[in-house]
Amino acid sequence: MSAGVGTQKVRCALDWTANTAHAALLVAAGHSFFAAEGLEVEFVEPTMDGAPETPLKGLLDGSVTFGIVPCDDVLLEHLGKDRVCCVATTCHVDISTVAVLESSKITKVELLAGAKYGSCGYPL
Repeated sequence: MSAGVGTQKVRCALDWTANTAHAALLVAAGHSFFAAEGLEVEFVEPTMDGAPETPLKGLLDGSVTFGIVPCDDVLLEHLGKDRVCCVATTCHVDISTVAVLESSKITKVELLAGAKYGSCGYPL
């Protein structure tokens, strides 16, 4: 579908395949709320041809208009060049989780004392 007169085409990079974390955006699109505001939104999933490697990289290279970017990616970007900012959240709480190997025998929060935290290479 091409953008009509007075319609602005925008691309939104999702951080994962469309799921419940994106529900508000998908429902808004499904009920034409974006169209009512003059926006034609294309949702870009990571597995699609031509999708940016990450939503943040898509923002920085201009291939998407906005993206659902993990907050730690934005924080790491701020440690460097400060080229992006957060304007909204998709969830009121962080939906991340603490994961351990089953063989670790860590079964409750208290047992994390003294454990090492691993991330995606972000400085602590």
